[in-house]
Amino acid sequence: MQAKAMSSSPPMCRLPGAASPPVALVTGPTGRVFDKANIGLASAMRDLGAHLRETGESKGYNASFTGRDRSAFLETLDRLCRQVKR
Repeated sequence: MQAKAMSSSPPMCRLPGAASPPVALVTGPTGRVFDKANIGLASAMRDLGAHLRETGESKGYNASFTGRDRSAFLETLDRLCRQVKR
């Protein structure tokens, strides 16, 4: 039996009726939606934070995940799922 190779890229979805290339819909844990305009900055900030934690320059204390964050995430996830279904 051959094992499937794991892809490092996230799964893509094709919007119904679209002849365009696949579209990825991405949300963060607090409900923030990422798109082509802001994903680069978010990724760069994540990498910078990881680097600062590795070098000891930052302790990396993050705010705790609140009920408001959970609610915002679930609302955004629901909205994105409905968007894909259309």
